[in-house]
Amino acid sequence: MQNEGHEVIAFGQGYRDMSAPTKELEKLVISGKLRHGGNPVLRWMVSHVSVETDAAGNLKPSKKKSTDRIDGIVAAIMALGRALLKDENASIYETRGILIV
Repeated sequence: MQNEGHEVIAFGQGYRDMSAPTKELEKLVISGKLRHGGNPVLRWMVSHVSVETDAAGNLKPSKKKSTDRIDGIVAAIMALGRALLKDENASIYETRGILIV
């Protein structure tokens, strides 16, 4: 993707990168704010997710403890992690300029 000009951002699978978005996803699920349209594949993956917790209370999905594939859930957590870093005060026009079509 980098060779095609896309920015690639590293996102680790450890507690440091995964804990905050995992906790946020849990809040969204519990509050009923997460809408998935009844997607059967997502529902299947959610039913197989296990979570690991460290001594400091950090969370992350566990592929080792999960009984089947959870890649979609991990991808959702990673996307949420990136979204949580968004600077609310930044303008896209400051970084890329105005696009003229």
